[in-house]
Amino acid sequence: MLEVGFFIWKLSSMPSDPMDLVAICKKYKIKRVAIKVAEYLYNYNALNGDKPLMDYIDVLRENDVYNVIVEGWGYHYPDKPGPQGEKIEERRQKLKLDTYHVNCEGEWKQPWGMPAAMKTLLDKPKVNGFEILGCTYRYPSKHAPFPFDAMMNHQTTDGASPQVYWALSHDPVDQIEKCLGEYSKWGKPVYPLISTFGASFSVDGKPVYWEPSIKEIEDGRAYCELLNVGRMYAWSLDWTLARKRFDMIEAATGYSDDTPPVQPPPEKDYFTIVNCKYLNGRSEIKIDPNNILVTVKAGLEVKNLKTQNGQWQFVGLDKIKCWMHGDYLD
Repeated sequence: MLEVGFFIWKLSSMPSDPMDLVAICKKYKIKRVAIKVAEYLYNYNALNGDKPLMDYIDVLRENDVYNVIVEGWGYHYPDKPGPQGEKIEERRQKLKLDTYHVNCEGEWKQPWGMPAAMKTLLDKPKVNGFEILGCTYRYPSKHAPFPFDAMMNHQTTDGASPQVYWALSHDPVDQIEKCLGEYSKWGKPVYPLISTFGASFSVDGKPVYWEPSIKEIEDGRAYCELLNVGRMYAWSLDWTLARKRFDMIEAATGYSDDTPPVQPPPEKDYFTIVNCKYLNGRSEIKIDPNNILVTVKAGLEVKNLKTQNGQWQFVGLDKIKCWMHGDYLD
């Protein structure tokens, strides 16, 4: 039996009434949701404190309709790994999380110090025990010198939830197979995180829009079922609900019924700058002092131009159009 879960980036993109999200999970048999709860040293999805987040999670877990397993994930950096590990443990205890996905990406691809930093990050959590999954993109051979051994061999790491997105390709089965094969050397469970999103990418300097076909999503799920991996995730519930792509959700879970889906909140026309004092708008999707087009003060609004690439959003301010990182947009 394959359990299917969805990642949630921004809880503000979910229905404001958690029972509406419960209804969506019940309709499509979504067993798990993994909500972003940390970024570096800071809480996430808790702009008004932890109580609204905790109340929302409690309803997902305990109601008379359909109980959802609530997990957490956070984006972590090699800088200050000890305090970040303590943040993971604090989020686990306070939010009573069953599973935590440790999302580490390109910042960890440095030639020195990364294994030690990863060990320090993972030494801190799991005081009383809970599931920790290493979460990074695609397969290990693609991302040297990322500290995969330090992540996967650590005693607190129970397995992995690799981001097998097959972006700009159309071969989900081949990529899932390659990913599972490369992770098999560590002998721990691997739960693929597959694509249910579309995004614009730069190819030879030109923007190219990509999204998986419904058949590709179905093939990815069917292959996970065939291999009996036990669990699979999809990125993301934010993207699919905002665009009413219930066909993608159904393809990922393999289940639907005749009940009309609960309508998600409408996609926002404007974002508010949050979680910072100032935010840079950039000409391209990378952190570089040479690509800053504008700097915006927290609390101001920018227009949502409704193009997304990973965690980056394309936005407008007066006559300027630029990319801003979504961690600072709400």
